[in-house]
Amino acid sequence: MPIACGDLSPILVTLDPTFGIETKLDNLKKDTAEGGVEGDLNFSFNLLPNETPNEISEFTINPPPLLEVFKKIKPDFISQSNNVIAVLDTGIDLLGQYSTDNTVTEAKKLIYQYNDVSGSENCLLKYGGSGWNFVDNNSNFYDDNEGIGHGTLVTKTLTNELDLLGIVDYSILPLKVFDNKGKGSYWKINCAMAYLNEIQEKTQNLDGKGDIKLINASFGGSFDLLTVDDLGVMKSFIDSLENSALFVTSAGNCGENTDTAISHFPSGYTSKNIVSVGGYKRGENSSLKKDISSNFGKESIDVAAPFTLNELAVIILGSGAGSAKVEGTSYSTPLVSAKLFEILLKNPGAIPAKVIQEFYEQPNTEQDGNLDNFFKESGFYEPKQN
Repeated sequence: MPIACGDLSPILVTLDPTFGIETKLDNLKKDTAEGGVEGDLNFSFNLLPNETPNEISEFTINPPPLLEVFKKIKPDFISQSNNVIAVLDTGIDLLGQYSTDNTVTEAKKLIYQYNDVSGSENCLLKYGGSGWNFVDNNSNFYDDNEGIGHGTLVTKTLTNELDLLGIVDYSILPLKVFDNKGKGSYWKINCAMAYLNEIQEKTQNLDGKGDIKLINASFGGSFDLLTVDDLGVMKSFIDSLENSALFVTSAGNCGENTDTAISHFPSGYTSKNIVSVGGYKRGENSSLKKDISSNFGKESIDVAAPFTLNELAVIILGSGAGSAKVEGTSYSTPLVSAKLFEILLKNPGAIPAKVIQEFYEQPNTEQDGNLDNFFKESGFYEPKQN
Protein backbone atom coordinates (compact mmCIF):
# COMPACT_ATOMS: atom_id res chain seq x y z
CA MET A 1 0.00 0.00 0.00
CA PRO A 2 2.29 2.77 -1.16
CA ILE A 3 1.35 6.13 0.22
CA ALA A 4 2.93 9.52 0.66
CA CYS A 5 3.88 9.86 4.32
CA GLY A 6 4.70 13.55 4.10
CA ASP A 7 2.57 16.66 4.35
CA LEU A 8 -0.43 16.28 2.06
CA SER A 9 -1.82 19.75 2.88
CA PRO A 10 -5.47 19.14 2.02
CA ILE A 11 -8.13 21.83 2.25
CA LEU A 12 -11.03 21.07 4.53
CA VAL A 13 -14.40 20.59 2.86
CA THR A 14 -17.17 20.48 5.46
CA LEU A 15 -20.27 18.44 4.64
CA ASP A 16 -23.53 18.39 6.55
CA PRO A 17 -23.85 14.75 7.70
CA THR A 18 -27.65 14.97 7.44
CA PHE A 19 -27.49 15.52 3.67
CA GLY A 20 -28.13 12.61 1.34
CA ILE A 21 -25.32 11.29 -0.80
CA GLU A 22 -26.59 13.01 -3.96
CA THR A 23 -26.67 16.34 -2.12
CA LYS A 24 -23.12 15.80 -0.88
CA LEU A 25 -21.82 15.06 -4.36
CA ASP A 26 -23.69 18.03 -5.78
CA ASN A 27 -22.06 20.28 -3.18
CA LEU A 28 -18.64 18.89 -4.05
CA LYS A 29 -19.23 19.56 -7.74
CA LYS A 30 -20.19 23.17 -7.01
CA ASP A 31 -17.18 23.91 -4.78
CA THR A 32 -15.23 26.77 -6.36
CA ALA A 33 -12.16 26.78 -4.11
CA GLU A 34 -8.82 27.13 -5.85
CA GLY A 35 -8.33 24.11 -8.06
CA GLY A 36 -11.80 22.87 -7.17
CA VAL A 37 -12.36 19.75 -5.12
CA GLU A 38 -10.14 17.94 -7.59
CA GLY A 39 -7.23 20.02 -6.34
CA ASP A 40 -8.35 20.31 -2.74
CA LEU A 41 -8.22 16.65 -1.89
CA ASN A 42 -5.56 15.34 -4.23
CA PHE A 43 -3.17 12.87 -2.66
CA SER A 44 -0.46 10.56 -3.91
CA PHE A 45 0.33 6.96 -3.15
CA ASN A 46 3.73 6.83 -4.78
CA LEU A 47 5.55 3.52 -5.03
CA LEU A 48 8.29 3.34 -2.43
CA PRO A 49 11.69 2.01 -3.52
CA ASN A 50 11.16 -1.34 -1.81
CA GLU A 51 7.81 -1.77 -3.56
CA THR A 52 9.32 -1.88 -7.01
CA PRO A 53 9.82 -5.37 -8.51
CA ASN A 54 13.42 -6.47 -8.11
CA GLU A 55 13.53 -7.50 -11.76
CA ILE A 56 12.23 -4.18 -13.03
CA SER A 57 15.03 -3.90 -15.60
CA GLU A 58 13.66 -6.96 -17.37
CA PHE A 59 10.23 -5.45 -17.85
CA THR A 60 9.20 -3.39 -20.83
CA ILE A 61 6.42 -0.84 -20.56
CA ASN A 62 4.16 -0.89 -23.57
CA PRO A 63 2.93 2.45 -24.87
CA PRO A 64 -0.74 2.91 -23.94
CA PRO A 65 -2.91 1.67 -26.79
CA LEU A 66 -5.05 4.28 -28.47
CA LEU A 67 -8.63 4.35 -27.24
CA GLU A 68 -9.93 3.08 -30.59
CA VAL A 69 -7.47 0.17 -30.51
CA PHE A 70 -8.15 -0.47 -26.82
CA LYS A 71 -11.90 -0.87 -27.48
CA LYS A 72 -11.05 -3.63 -29.95
CA ILE A 73 -8.65 -5.32 -27.52
CA LYS A 74 -11.00 -5.50 -24.57
CA PRO A 75 -13.62 -7.90 -26.02
CA ASP A 76 -10.98 -10.61 -26.28
CA PHE A 77 -10.54 -10.46 -22.49
CA ILE A 78 -14.25 -10.41 -21.52
CA SER A 79 -15.38 -12.93 -18.90
CA GLN A 80 -18.90 -14.31 -18.75
CA SER A 81 -18.97 -14.28 -14.94
CA ASN A 82 -21.10 -11.77 -13.05
CA ASN A 83 -19.16 -12.39 -9.82
CA VAL A 84 -17.25 -9.15 -9.99
CA ILE A 85 -14.16 -7.94 -8.14
CA ALA A 86 -13.62 -4.22 -8.70
CA VAL A 87 -10.03 -2.96 -8.45
CA LEU A 88 -9.58 0.76 -7.75
CA ASP A 89 -6.01 1.52 -8.77
CA THR A 90 -3.83 2.66 -11.70
CA GLY A 91 -5.55 0.40 -14.21
CA ILE A 92 -4.32 -2.88 -15.64
CA ASP A 93 -1.99 -3.97 -18.46
CA LEU A 94 -3.98 -6.78 -20.05
CA LEU A 95 -1.56 -7.62 -22.86
CA GLY A 96 1.53 -7.51 -20.67
CA GLN A 97 0.30 -9.89 -17.98
CA TYR A 98 -2.74 -11.76 -19.27
CA SER A 99 -1.61 -13.03 -22.67
CA THR A 100 1.31 -15.35 -23.23
CA ASP A 101 2.47 -13.66 -26.43
CA ASN A 102 1.55 -10.02 -25.80
CA THR A 103 -1.35 -10.35 -28.26
CA VAL A 104 -4.98 -11.33 -27.84
CA THR A 105 -4.29 -14.83 -29.21
CA GLU A 106 -4.01 -16.39 -25.75
CA ALA A 107 -5.92 -13.74 -23.83
CA LYS A 108 -7.18 -14.65 -20.36
CA LYS A 109 -10.91 -14.08 -20.06
CA LEU A 110 -11.19 -11.96 -16.93
CA ILE A 111 -12.73 -8.53 -17.62
CA TYR A 112 -16.31 -7.75 -16.56
CA GLN A 113 -18.85 -6.79 -19.19
CA TYR A 114 -22.05 -5.12 -18.02
CA ASN A 115 -24.66 -4.59 -20.70
CA ASP A 116 -27.18 -2.02 -19.53
CA VAL A 117 -30.71 -2.60 -20.78
CA SER A 118 -32.35 -0.06 -18.51
CA GLY A 119 -31.90 2.96 -20.76
CA SER A 120 -29.63 4.57 -18.18
CA GLU A 121 -28.33 8.04 -18.91
CA ASN A 122 -24.99 7.10 -17.38
CA CYS A 123 -22.57 7.08 -20.31
CA LEU A 124 -20.28 4.66 -18.48
CA LEU A 125 -23.04 2.07 -18.23
CA LYS A 126 -24.14 2.70 -21.79
CA TYR A 127 -20.58 1.98 -22.89
CA GLY A 128 -20.77 -1.48 -21.37
CA GLY A 129 -19.31 -1.26 -17.90
CA SER A 130 -16.10 -3.14 -18.70
CA GLY A 131 -13.79 -0.76 -16.87
CA TRP A 132 -13.29 2.98 -16.86
CA ASN A 133 -10.50 5.53 -16.70
CA PHE A 134 -11.55 8.25 -14.24
CA VAL A 135 -8.25 10.09 -14.76
CA ASP A 136 -8.83 10.84 -18.45
CA ASN A 137 -12.59 10.20 -18.57
CA ASN A 138 -12.54 7.44 -21.15
CA SER A 139 -12.73 3.66 -21.34
CA ASN A 140 -8.97 3.08 -21.72
CA PHE A 141 -8.00 1.66 -18.33
CA TYR A 142 -4.46 0.74 -19.45
CA ASP A 143 -1.98 0.87 -16.56
CA ASP A 144 0.62 3.51 -17.40
CA ASN A 145 1.94 3.79 -13.84
CA GLU A 146 5.73 4.05 -13.72
CA GLY A 147 7.46 0.71 -13.41
CA ILE A 148 5.48 -2.42 -14.21
CA GLY A 149 2.32 -0.71 -12.93
CA HIS A 150 0.91 -0.72 -9.41
CA GLY A 151 -2.61 -1.68 -10.48
CA THR A 152 -1.29 -4.47 -12.67
CA LEU A 153 0.81 -5.93 -9.84
CA VAL A 154 -2.09 -5.70 -7.38
CA THR A 155 -4.46 -7.36 -9.85
CA LYS A 156 -1.87 -10.01 -10.69
CA THR A 157 -1.45 -10.80 -6.99
CA LEU A 158 -5.22 -11.20 -6.74
CA THR A 159 -5.73 -13.36 -9.82
CA ASN A 160 -2.71 -15.55 -9.00
CA GLU A 161 -4.20 -16.25 -5.58
CA LEU A 162 -7.62 -16.98 -7.08
CA ASP A 163 -5.93 -19.46 -9.43
CA LEU A 164 -4.20 -21.16 -6.49
CA LEU A 165 -7.56 -21.40 -4.69
CA GLY A 166 -9.07 -23.01 -7.78
CA ILE A 167 -11.51 -20.15 -8.42
CA VAL A 168 -12.46 -19.52 -12.05
CA ASP A 169 -15.94 -18.00 -11.71
CA TYR A 170 -14.98 -14.34 -11.45
CA SER A 171 -14.42 -11.21 -13.47
CA ILE A 172 -12.34 -8.12 -12.80
CA LEU A 173 -13.65 -4.55 -13.13
CA PRO A 174 -10.58 -2.27 -13.42
CA LEU A 175 -11.27 1.34 -12.40
CA LYS A 176 -8.35 3.66 -13.05
CA VAL A 177 -8.44 6.38 -10.38
CA PHE A 178 -4.67 7.12 -10.16
CA ASP A 179 -2.46 8.45 -12.93
CA ASN A 180 0.94 7.35 -14.21
CA LYS A 181 2.62 9.02 -11.21
CA GLY A 182 0.35 7.28 -8.71
CA LYS A 183 -1.55 10.49 -8.00
CA GLY A 184 -5.28 10.47 -7.41
CA SER A 185 -7.96 12.47 -5.68
CA TYR A 186 -10.81 11.98 -3.28
CA TRP A 187 -13.13 13.18 -6.04
CA LYS A 188 -12.00 10.55 -8.60
CA ILE A 189 -12.30 7.80 -6.01
CA ASN A 190 -15.84 8.90 -5.15
CA CYS A 191 -16.77 9.00 -8.83
CA ALA A 192 -15.62 5.37 -9.09
CA MET A 193 -17.59 4.45 -5.97
CA ALA A 194 -20.70 6.12 -7.41
CA TYR A 195 -20.20 4.08 -10.58
CA LEU A 196 -20.01 0.87 -8.55
CA ASN A 197 -23.14 1.78 -6.63
CA GLU A 198 -25.02 2.36 -9.87
CA ILE A 199 -23.92 -0.99 -11.31
CA GLN A 200 -24.98 -2.65 -8.08
CA GLU A 201 -28.39 -1.03 -8.25
CA LYS A 202 -28.91 -1.92 -11.93
CA THR A 203 -27.92 -5.58 -11.42
CA GLN A 204 -29.71 -6.15 -8.11
CA ASN A 205 -31.54 -9.45 -7.78
CA LEU A 206 -34.38 -10.53 -5.48
CA ASP A 207 -31.94 -11.10 -2.61
CA GLY A 208 -30.69 -7.51 -2.89
CA LYS A 209 -27.37 -8.65 -4.37
CA GLY A 210 -25.74 -7.15 -7.43
CA ASP A 211 -22.84 -8.09 -9.67
CA ILE A 212 -20.22 -6.30 -7.54
CA LYS A 213 -19.11 -8.78 -4.89
CA LEU A 214 -15.84 -7.27 -3.65
CA ILE A 215 -13.87 -4.04 -4.02
CA ASN A 216 -10.07 -4.12 -3.63
CA ALA A 217 -8.60 -0.76 -2.55
CA SER A 218 -4.81 -1.08 -2.25
CA PHE A 219 -4.26 2.59 -1.49
CA GLY A 220 -4.73 5.18 1.19
CA GLY A 221 -3.37 8.18 2.98
CA SER A 222 -3.28 10.15 6.21
CA PHE A 223 -4.34 13.75 6.54
CA ASP A 224 -3.03 16.07 9.22
CA LEU A 225 -6.12 18.27 9.13
CA LEU A 226 -8.81 15.69 8.39
CA THR A 227 -10.19 12.62 10.10
CA VAL A 228 -11.99 9.82 8.32
CA ASP A 229 -15.23 11.36 9.62
CA ASP A 230 -14.47 14.46 7.53
CA LEU A 231 -14.20 12.23 4.46
CA GLY A 232 -17.74 10.96 4.87
CA VAL A 233 -18.85 10.85 1.23
CA MET A 234 -16.83 7.73 0.48
CA LYS A 235 -18.00 6.08 3.68
CA SER A 236 -21.58 6.73 2.58
CA PHE A 237 -20.88 4.89 -0.65
CA ILE A 238 -19.24 1.98 1.19
CA ASP A 239 -22.10 1.81 3.69
CA SER A 240 -24.63 1.69 0.87
CA LEU A 241 -23.00 -1.62 -0.17
CA GLU A 242 -23.09 -2.97 3.40
CA ASN A 243 -25.38 -5.88 2.55
CA SER A 244 -24.03 -6.70 -0.90
CA ALA A 245 -20.28 -6.12 -1.35
CA LEU A 246 -17.04 -6.45 0.61
CA PHE A 247 -14.53 -3.59 0.71
CA VAL A 248 -10.93 -4.69 1.36
CA THR A 249 -8.29 -2.02 1.88
CA SER A 250 -4.64 -1.70 2.83
CA ALA A 251 -3.39 -0.33 6.14
CA GLY A 252 -0.39 1.67 4.91
CA ASN A 253 3.38 1.40 5.11
CA CYS A 254 4.49 4.12 7.53
CA GLY A 255 4.88 1.87 10.58
CA GLU A 256 2.41 3.99 12.56
CA ASN A 257 -0.37 3.22 15.01
CA THR A 258 -3.47 4.33 13.16
CA ASP A 259 -5.53 4.11 16.35
CA THR A 260 -3.78 7.08 17.90
CA ALA A 261 -1.01 8.68 15.84
CA ILE A 262 -2.84 9.22 12.54
CA SER A 263 -6.20 8.83 10.90
CA HIS A 264 -5.83 6.63 7.85
CA PHE A 265 -8.17 6.75 4.88
CA PRO A 266 -9.99 4.55 3.89
CA SER A 267 -8.84 1.73 6.21
CA GLY A 268 -9.97 3.75 9.25
CA TYR A 269 -13.64 3.64 8.27
CA THR A 270 -15.81 1.60 10.63
CA SER A 271 -18.20 0.24 7.99
CA LYS A 272 -19.42 -3.31 8.63
CA ASN A 273 -18.32 -4.54 5.21
CA ILE A 274 -14.68 -3.35 5.48
CA VAL A 275 -11.60 -5.49 6.10
CA SER A 276 -8.37 -3.51 6.57
CA VAL A 277 -5.12 -5.38 5.99
CA GLY A 278 -1.68 -4.93 7.54
CA GLY A 279 1.52 -6.88 6.86
CA TYR A 280 3.65 -9.44 8.70
CA LYS A 281 7.00 -11.07 8.07
CA ARG A 282 8.57 -14.32 9.24
CA GLY A 283 11.50 -14.14 11.60
CA GLU A 284 13.78 -16.82 12.98
CA ASN A 285 12.21 -20.27 13.39
CA SER A 286 9.32 -19.06 11.16
CA SER A 287 8.00 -16.88 13.96
CA LEU A 288 5.65 -14.13 12.83
CA LYS A 289 6.30 -10.46 13.41
CA LYS A 290 4.59 -7.30 12.30
CA ASP A 291 6.61 -5.90 9.44
CA ILE A 292 8.37 -2.77 10.65
CA SER A 293 6.88 -0.73 7.78
CA SER A 294 3.29 -1.86 8.18
CA ASN A 295 0.81 0.42 9.92
CA PHE A 296 -1.04 -1.23 12.78
CA GLY A 297 -3.91 -0.64 15.17
CA LYS A 298 -5.91 -2.85 17.53
CA GLU A 299 -9.03 -0.86 16.68
CA SER A 300 -8.47 0.14 13.06
CA ILE A 301 -6.55 -2.71 11.35
CA ASP A 302 -8.21 -6.11 11.16
CA VAL A 303 -5.77 -8.71 9.92
CA ALA A 304 -2.21 -9.17 8.68
CA ALA A 305 -1.05 -10.98 5.55
CA PRO A 306 2.48 -11.37 4.11
CA PHE A 307 4.10 -7.97 3.60
CA THR A 308 6.63 -9.37 1.10
CA LEU A 309 5.95 -11.67 -1.84
CA ASN A 310 9.28 -13.03 -3.04
CA GLU A 311 7.93 -14.98 -6.00
CA LEU A 312 4.97 -13.13 -7.48
CA ALA A 313 4.28 -14.90 -10.77
CA VAL A 314 4.42 -12.43 -13.62
CA ILE A 315 5.18 -12.42 -17.34
CA ILE A 316 8.51 -10.90 -18.35
CA LEU A 317 8.23 -9.69 -21.91
CA GLY A 318 10.58 -11.58 -24.17
CA SER A 319 11.23 -14.21 -21.50
CA GLY A 320 7.81 -15.66 -20.72
CA ALA A 321 6.89 -16.63 -17.19
CA GLY A 322 8.96 -15.07 -14.42
CA SER A 323 8.75 -13.80 -10.88
CA ALA A 324 9.13 -10.52 -9.08
CA LYS A 325 9.58 -9.47 -5.47
CA VAL A 326 7.02 -6.96 -4.25
CA GLU A 327 6.55 -5.46 -0.79
CA GLY A 328 3.86 -3.46 0.90
CA THR A 329 0.35 -3.81 2.28
CA SER A 330 -0.87 -3.10 -1.26
CA TYR A 331 0.00 -6.71 -1.99
CA SER A 332 -1.11 -8.06 1.38
CA THR A 333 -4.59 -6.78 0.57
CA PRO A 334 -5.42 -8.78 -2.60
CA LEU A 335 -4.29 -11.98 -0.86
CA VAL A 336 -7.01 -11.42 1.72
CA SER A 337 -9.45 -10.32 -1.00
CA ALA A 338 -9.00 -13.65 -2.77
CA LYS A 339 -9.76 -15.68 0.36
CA LEU A 340 -12.81 -13.56 1.23
CA PHE A 341 -14.04 -13.99 -2.33
CA GLU A 342 -13.70 -17.77 -2.03
CA ILE A 343 -15.81 -17.77 1.13
CA LEU A 344 -18.38 -15.49 -0.51
CA LEU A 345 -18.78 -17.81 -3.51
CA LYS A 346 -19.43 -20.74 -1.16
CA ASN A 347 -22.07 -18.68 0.69
CA PRO A 348 -23.76 -16.64 -2.07
CA GLY A 349 -26.64 -15.52 0.14
CA ALA A 350 -24.48 -14.32 3.03
CA ILE A 351 -24.13 -10.62 3.78
CA PRO A 352 -20.54 -9.27 3.88
CA ALA A 353 -20.43 -9.17 7.70
CA LYS A 354 -21.13 -12.92 7.81
CA VAL A 355 -18.47 -13.62 5.18
CA ILE A 356 -15.97 -11.58 7.18
CA GLN A 357 -16.82 -13.43 10.39
CA GLU A 358 -16.33 -16.80 8.69
CA PHE A 359 -12.99 -15.57 7.37
CA TYR A 360 -11.86 -14.82 10.92
CA GLU A 361 -12.96 -18.30 12.00
CA GLN A 362 -11.09 -20.14 9.22
CA PRO A 363 -8.39 -22.61 10.36
CA ASN A 364 -5.71 -20.70 8.43
CA THR A 365 -6.61 -17.44 10.13
CA GLU A 366 -5.09 -17.69 13.58
CA GLN A 367 -4.18 -15.68 16.61
CA ASP A 368 -0.46 -15.31 17.13
CA GLY A 369 1.27 -13.99 20.22
CA ASN A 370 3.58 -11.76 18.21
CA LEU A 371 0.77 -10.12 16.27
CA ASP A 372 -2.33 -9.93 18.42
CA ASN A 373 -1.11 -6.71 20.05
CA PHE A 374 -1.10 -5.03 16.64
CA PHE A 375 -4.18 -6.20 14.75
CA LYS A 376 -7.81 -6.33 15.76
CA GLU A 377 -9.67 -9.45 14.72
CA SER A 378 -6.98 -11.97 14.01
CA GLY A 379 -3.24 -12.36 14.11
CA PHE A 380 -2.60 -13.31 10.50
CA TYR A 381 -3.86 -14.88 7.32
CA GLU A 382 -1.56 -17.41 5.64
CA PRO A 383 -2.39 -17.53 1.92
CA LYS A 384 -1.64 -20.29 -0.55
CA GLN A 385 0.84 -17.93 -2.22
CA ASN A 386 3.30 -18.50 0.60
